[in-house]
Amino acid sequence: MPQAGTAHDTTYDFFSEFPESLHTVLWAFSGRGIPRSLRMMEGFGIHTFRLVNPDGKSVFIKWHWKPVQGLATLVWDEAQKIGGKDPDFHRRDLYTAINNGDFPEWELGVQIIPEEDEFKYDFDLLDPTKIVPESLVPVTKIGKMTLNRNVDNYFAETEQVSFHLGHVVPGIDFTNDPLLQGRLFSYLDTQLNRHGSANYHQIPINRPINAVHNNQRDGFMQTTINKGKVAYFPNNLQNNSPRMASSNVGGYESYADKVDGKKERGTAPSFFDYFSQPQLFYNSLTENEQQQLIAAARFELGKTKSQLIRDKMIELLNNVDHNLARRVAIAIGVELPTEVTNVNKKKKSVGLSIEKYPKTNIKTRTVAILVADGVDNSQVEAMYNSLKSKGAYPDLVGPYLGKIKNLNMIVKNTFTTTSSVLYDAVYVPGGRKSIEMLLSQSSAFQYDEPIEFVREAYRHGKPIAATGEGVELINRAGIPYKKKGLVVNELKGVITCESPNTSEVSESFADAILTARFWDRMKMDPTEL
Repeated sequence: MPQAGTAHDTTYDFFSEFPESLHTVLWAFSGRGIPRSLRMMEGFGIHTFRLVNPDGKSVFIKWHWKPVQGLATLVWDEAQKIGGKDPDFHRRDLYTAINNGDFPEWELGVQIIPEEDEFKYDFDLLDPTKIVPESLVPVTKIGKMTLNRNVDNYFAETEQVSFHLGHVVPGIDFTNDPLLQGRLFSYLDTQLNRHGSANYHQIPINRPINAVHNNQRDGFMQTTINKGKVAYFPNNLQNNSPRMASSNVGGYESYADKVDGKKERGTAPSFFDYFSQPQLFYNSLTENEQQQLIAAARFELGKTKSQLIRDKMIELLNNVDHNLARRVAIAIGVELPTEVTNVNKKKKSVGLSIEKYPKTNIKTRTVAILVADGVDNSQVEAMYNSLKSKGAYPDLVGPYLGKIKNLNMIVKNTFTTTSSVLYDAVYVPGGRKSIEMLLSQSSAFQYDEPIEFVREAYRHGKPIAATGEGVELINRAGIPYKKKGLVVNELKGVITCESPNTSEVSESFADAILTARFWDRMKMDPTEL
């Protein structure tokens, strides 16, 4: 001790001493730190690269991957429980989607900054702790990546794949970003030590598609039988071969970057703005997302035993937003700051809020359908088929595996083998005997699992639908909803219909799965503390 998830004191001692880390810390506190799925995450490089055209003209760029599936987040309590219920949750989610033919897709984009605009902004373009706000430079889409098959052997492919950001093709080049320059050395060194051989690139998953000719010879795990007398250039014995390919035949040529000034060990003064971008990120979140970030900060900093470190972290947060600092401080035993350390300029940018990210469909969203002996088969089939037609993944959850009486489908999960945290939504169909069994005090339900299933789903803000007698389970769980007789009624993602006509609720349920989430039921702090 301390290590792994318990290292709160050392972690936040480090962060408090390096305020440039605060921007990243806020991203981790936010919903970005607990994604619903690996398929619903953005990827973007923190480094600035160059694109260089055949005439030698250069522009600065930032790389982006935009998920076609959209962005989605979990809530913290849900994420903690998923870690225990299914440690392979994210891997399983990705594997299942690919296996079902719902191939995850990301659009590749770039932010393009002309060389003459390098010093145009109020941040240093080469500072890896900063982003280029999309409100200033929109992302231009230039391609797409699709994951269209699962690996055949996880170790041979996934575990042994080796990335190195120095492996670029003509037209892509580097900048003087200091962290990028360090990684150009570090990544190669990492792979050499990780694989125990300089020949790691000969492993099938790392082997280039086209033939590579170089002077690298021998070494542990060498699999190529190289011919020739020499392994150096220039040479007399082999007519100077192999030699570097020149740029006129497609060889790589580095950009001729003009550099002026003193060479010093240290950090450029332009890197010392630690708070404007954390402010930008925090301001760009919705009030609900801000509340989520604050709850995460209370948890993380509340785990820190050192009063001094908690005090210092609140000092840093007070430079981002005074109200943010007070709302965190009140929960972690730190005296509420009374003075504004750094005025929040209230600047915002598009592209930072998960809640505002475009949502298009419910494909691959998982829905638990709670069933037992005597369930109304017509209601189950109608909802199941409606969800399947929209690309969702409905799953029957019952008291036991296999064939349920009065149902034409097979139950593949029980209340023992699964949990509400592993689904995006819950549906409770009618059927008098089914509901009586789900509400019974039988040995199959030691802890009233069906009731707790929907109750926990509600606490985590998940859409819940019920038809016919299924509404009784919603009542027993104490979940509020508006009662209007035999018509669809909704209250913050809870959709009930006392009529067994499932078609009345299926469309509303699909809309709720697409749009509703935890912020519909989140309890908010006062605007000002």
